[in-house]
Amino acid sequence: VLISLGYVANHQGDLVVARTQLEEGLHLYRELGDKSGIAYALLSLGDLANHRGDYAGAGTQLEESLGVFRELGDRSGIANAFISLGDAASLQSDFVTARTKLEECLGLFRELGNRRTIANALEKLAAAYATQPIGLRVNGLQAARLWGAAEALRERIGAPLPPLEQEKYDQQVAQARGALGEEPFAAAWEEGRAMTWEQAVAYALGESE
Repeated sequence: VLISLGYVANHQGDLVVARTQLEEGLHLYRELGDKSGIAYALLSLGDLANHRGDYAGAGTQLEESLGVFRELGDRSGIANAFISLGDAASLQSDFVTARTKLEECLGLFRELGNRRTIANALEKLAAAYATQPIGLRVNGLQAARLWGAAEALRERIGAPLPPLEQEKYDQQVAQARGALGEEPFAAAWEEGRAMTWEQAVAYALGESE
């Protein structure tokens, strides 16, 4: 219950309460020796650290979480850890690591059919592309298509963007639109919206043009 409450508080933007609840939950899971609980608590704490801008702390918690998920053979947990590690790398302008982690998680989530998290991963990968100064036009078009595909997918499954992420998302999209230009950005966005989630994942993984 503490972990769930901490997760909710994090996504509502109450980071102080979230940290207290998540840390207490993690402590209890460690006392119990519950490896799955430990892994998911660390994952939530890593996400919280990302939101707080503590990328070093996020990396430590997420890598430990990933290790436990691998030990347990929890593929969904592994994919979730990858998406958070990719987000942390993107926010630190480490595009190579961000792209690697996010593509790995997309491959896993495609196998699992988890569309909600696929939308999240597409958005994170779009943001990573949008921040690349080299090949600005190509990267901007890729970002717009991925964002458009994620938006359409969220609409289809009824999973809006969490409020905590909306401001950063809006800033990233506005910056990319301004750099690329309204017309090409809007056209690429609509191309993305026309994709099925399977087509969007294939595009993100470089399996289609």
